[in-house]
Amino acid sequence: MDFDIRNHVLVNVRNQPVPDVSIPVTVKEIGSFAFSDYSGICSLHIPYTVAEIGYHAFYECGTLEKIHVNKLNPYFSDVDGVLYDRSQNTLLCCPHTVHSVHIPASVSKINFTDAFAGCPSLEKITIDQKNKHFTLVKGILYEYNNFRLTKLVRCPVHVQQVKIPESVTEICNHAFENCHSLQEITIPENVRKIGGYAFKHCSQLHSVHWQSHQIDSIGDSAFRFCTSLKEMILPQGTKSITAAAFTSCSSLETLVIPKSVTFAGYIAGHDTNLKNLTCHDIPVSLVNGKYASEIIYMIVRHACGENIDPALKNSILFQMFLQNPQQIKLKQYIQEHFLEIICQTIQCHQQEVCLNYVNAFPECMTPENLDLFIQTAIAEKQYEVQLSLTHLKYEKNTFTPKDWTL
Repeated sequence: MDFDIRNHVLVNVRNQPVPDVSIPVTVKEIGSFAFSDYSGICSLHIPYTVAEIGYHAFYECGTLEKIHVNKLNPYFSDVDGVLYDRSQNTLLCCPHTVHSVHIPASVSKINFTDAFAGCPSLEKITIDQKNKHFTLVKGILYEYNNFRLTKLVRCPVHVQQVKIPESVTEICNHAFENCHSLQEITIPENVRKIGGYAFKHCSQLHSVHWQSHQIDSIGDSAFRFCTSLKEMILPQGTKSITAAAFTSCSSLETLVIPKSVTFAGYIAGHDTNLKNLTCHDIPVSLVNGKYASEIIYMIVRHACGENIDPALKNSILFQMFLQNPQQIKLKQYIQEHFLEIICQTIQCHQQEVCLNYVNAFPECMTPENLDLFIQTAIAEKQYEVQLSLTHLKYEKNTFTPKDWTL
């Protein structure tokens, strides 16, 4: 096996993997995603020289069974092939193929971004009775504080239905990832955060019951590959949705994003069957999810320059304007692109949308513009638009006889 090592950082592994791999002692840091998506490695040996391990360094390393750490390493250790910090206060990473994990009494922290990332075979979690920071409820791992469950950390993959306890405020990263049997979940009122990858690959999940009305954030890829989801109506208090949250949800037909959302990345890929999208109370009909992410981004972020179908874009832009006519950025964009917008609405046979723009932006209706629009309407055989624009032209008492070219 070849290692890509740059300035003592292991960046990536190359060539065909072997079952038992020892990282060279020249490595001081294992970079983010260094072994990600790599199969064939069963056991990995970390030398005493490694002082840092990056984000998702072993994520979906498909055949990894055990991580071993040199006993002289001052930063890391292992217990039964599971990676911890040196003092075993923090659980850092379970290998991808682990079937069960035991949490020692010494553990007071869990690295939520990596500890249970992937783990498609995790069927059982146990905890030392002396552990004061974590507990199990119906086999599900929770963090608790002052005898209150505060975070849902990890669910075993065989669970079918979950009603999260009322006191929980956060569903952690990867909490339900690869729970292929999960069909239904109830998210209680106090939950404020859904972590990245939280429900990724929950292929049978078809019902999400929201009791919470104040979701501060939905993390990266949170519902990615939830292929049985047909409808997602997000709570009215949702604020932030990170990239790829609903990517590869191939059965998703209806998605409702409330006006409370102030940040949304490219959350829905083109590999959906999305037909009905409502974002900030603006309804949009789609064909197989095309332009869904661009439309959401445009509405939420007021990003007027998105490259989408002009018929969709111009209709949505006007609805955005109606919702907030004082939004300077949006108003300036429409004024600067007014000629293009009106000609496109005529060419797309959007008579109502065309006239809405004309009436809302009278300052843009110069004699020259009117002549161009009338000529375009004639060319497109949009005679009702032509008639309306001609009437408008004759109503303009500021026009002089030399303006009447038509």
